[in-house]
Amino acid sequence: MKIIEGRTERARDRILLYGVEGIGKSTWATKADTPLFADVEQGLEEIGPPRVPIDRFMRSEKPIIEWPAGASPVSMQEFIRDFPMGEYRTSVIDTADALNLLMMASLCRRKGWKGGIEDPGFGKGWTALKEMWNELLVALRALNARGVEIILLAHTEIKNFSNPVGPDYSRFRPKINDKIVDKVKEWATAVLFAQHEEVVEGARDIVKDHGKGVGTGRRIVYTQHTPAYDAKNRYNLKPILDLDYTGFADGRAAFWASKKTGGPVQGSPPAAPVPCSSPGSAGTPAPTQEEPPMGGGGSSGPLTSHDVGLVLGEAQKVLGITNVADTKQRFMEPMGVKMLAKAEQGQLAGIVELVAAAYMSEKKPEGDLLAAARTRAKGLLA
Repeated sequence: MKIIEGRTERARDRILLYGVEGIGKSTWATKADTPLFADVEQGLEEIGPPRVPIDRFMRSEKPIIEWPAGASPVSMQEFIRDFPMGEYRTSVIDTADALNLLMMASLCRRKGWKGGIEDPGFGKGWTALKEMWNELLVALRALNARGVEIILLAHTEIKNFSNPVGPDYSRFRPKINDKIVDKVKEWATAVLFAQHEEVVEGARDIVKDHGKGVGTGRRIVYTQHTPAYDAKNRYNLKPILDLDYTGFADGRAAFWASKKTGGPVQGSPPAAPVPCSSPGSAGTPAPTQEEPPMGGGGSSGPLTSHDVGLVLGEAQKVLGITNVADTKQRFMEPMGVKMLAKAEQGQLAGIVELVAAAYMSEKKPEGDLLAAARTRAKGLLA
């Protein structure tokens, strides 16, 4: 029995990339190493990458999707089984949500469920669908183990998150069935969220319930988890990258190069969680521009209104404050602050100290966010 110790370099990942329609997910995947697309979505004509039309899930089934004459479609099962590894090094499934619909149709037709996936009752249909996904993911994992990168593309949707430690809120998530999506995220070695960069005017001011979204024209991909969206990676990538596969591949290569040389790992630590624009409600903020992380305890430099806004957002959750007006009255008004964006350094530091005192009086433990802010505040008030 051979025991593997330490890290083993991975050059081929299992990637779930999801984002809004038209953001450029398919174009991102075309930059991978010799990609071959499983075209389930029927939307690749304008881009024109090498692709195989998919018209059914299993080889033995009758076609479910209609393609033009001469398209020569195959089943998803055949696409994986007969993948031409001598010519292509990346398998792209476009898209996972379209494939999910195909699998549901396949299952219902095979089982004779004319009323749909819930026809058998008591969740039996969803259990059967989950088993189909398990088989698919195992097959894709086996293909990946043979040296083929797997890229699952998916659209996004906004779903309410039932928060077990505080108020519920909404977040972006892959547009795959609720019963399946967590299994797919676990399977993936990297989950990336693609979005148009948006600056939300007024969203960093805790006094305002919502702001005005303004696009910058930049297309970006988020690589690390926040309350607003799911994302992960294993290579300490920067929290925000341009929507370009090369950036992901370069970050991965830099990670492994640093491990070989013993130098510092490239990338940066996760960004601080982004609070909802109206904490305690179901509102979701637009992801904000990349900023230097505040964590680390020993962080130096002046406080910003963004820093204090994050602290106040966390305070509302920890202290059970349900509306912005109470936050303003309890922490901002005593320091003479009406708008965080216009507050002076001493006022911002004073707000942080008021939050810390409230934590202490209610015997609440300080998290990393407040501790890092207090480090800065002490320096400003010294």
